[in-house]
Amino acid sequence: MRPLKIWLLALDFALWGTNPIGYHVTSSLWFVASVLLVHAILRRALPGRPFLAFAGAWAVAVHPVFSEVVPFVTAREELMATAFGLAALFAFLRSRVEGRSSVGFHAFYGLALLSKETALTLLALPLAWDLTHGYLWPWSAARSRALLRTYLPSAAIVAVYFALRFMAFGNLFGGDGLPTHYLSPKELPSFHARFFRSLLDGTLFTAGRLPHVGVALAALSAVAFAVLVRRWARIPSWRRRDLLFFGPLWYVGSTAILYGAYFATRHNLLPVIGLVIFVTLLGDVALQGGWIRREGRCAAAWLVISTLLFLPPTLVNGSDFRTASAAVKSIREGIEQRTAATPPGSTIALQGVPQWILPPYFFGWGLLSALQLPFTRSDLAARSSVIDARNITLTRAPVELPEHYDLSIEIDSGGYATPELEQRYLERLWRDGIVPRGQRRMP
Repeated sequence: MRPLKIWLLALDFALWGTNPIGYHVTSSLWFVASVLLVHAILRRALPGRPFLAFAGAWAVAVHPVFSEVVPFVTAREELMATAFGLAALFAFLRSRVEGRSSVGFHAFYGLALLSKETALTLLALPLAWDLTHGYLWPWSAARSRALLRTYLPSAAIVAVYFALRFMAFGNLFGGDGLPTHYLSPKELPSFHARFFRSLLDGTLFTAGRLPHVGVALAALSAVAFAVLVRRWARIPSWRRRDLLFFGPLWYVGSTAILYGAYFATRHNLLPVIGLVIFVTLLGDVALQGGWIRREGRCAAAWLVISTLLFLPPTLVNGSDFRTASAAVKSIREGIEQRTAATPPGSTIALQGVPQWILPPYFFGWGLLSALQLPFTRSDLAARSSVIDARNITLTRAPVELPEHYDLSIEIDSGGYATPELEQRYLERLWRDGIVPRGQRRMP
């Protein structure tokens, strides 16, 4: 139940038709909004440190976690939920620090929920902020009324949202109503292990392909943690609260329900943003401790480091998406040409459609989406197309139809199926646990 995404795609279609440029402009605007909101949050968390706040926002902007979402138009709900969630948090911080109304927080939180269901966890972040900054105690009648004004409307929004889900699906979870992944005791530790492994993956981290880089970074993190603990008492109390909030509590809150879904890098926007903000705050601690003498030097170092670590894989991922988009477009155009004369309602079986297209979403979802409005005016998905490619069967409408057209469509790869692309694709499947490491076929 993601109506805002659907409505926005319909608006794009009304404005741009099937021209992809408009869709990418819209997605890019959501991306820019997210980065600007991160910058606004950092400016509030780092008063008097404009260069460091800019460097932190830059690190978020070049991080390759966005390169998997921004060009992926059918996954726009990730961008929308993230932008609305950051706007909700920023409005909440303004209401707490400046005494402004909390209406903006409630409004943006509701919009985030209507963009994607995982935005439910966004309610944990204000609670975590209140916990670390002492707004939950000492208890008083005035404090309790203030907390009710903040959280009672949000609780009502959640209640209405789940009521709508029950009306739409007949249960609170959607699908078959059985959240089996959440009931497995292995899923929670497995998710966190995969999350931190993914941060060092070569597709998200330039140094990820170097030998023993994970061990080196773990050792460096342990040393940094030991130094932080040793100097904890010397850090101002307000900065300690921010470190607790943007560090462990942000991570726990933003990943609270992600472990129950299948693992995908594009789900991890908020946890990655929190980690980047946390590292940026550590730069401020270094400045206060005298380890770095000037803010400009600290900001410049963070700019250079983040650019070197994150920008190259971002550019590679962007190139992969352009390659995959060209392949998907050629497949769609071939399907449209060869099925133009089939009667409406016919089943169309396609053989030989390449499975190796990068990124992997382009076959599983991108190609299917390319067969329906608003991406093609012929709306092949409405004609119940069936795609059968290398042991994978994906159907849009499981209905019995009177006629069956068995078409063997071989699309010229045009140089897309290079060994390097296929190897990167396999590494992503291995990383995400979709295919056991060493195997070259999806089960």
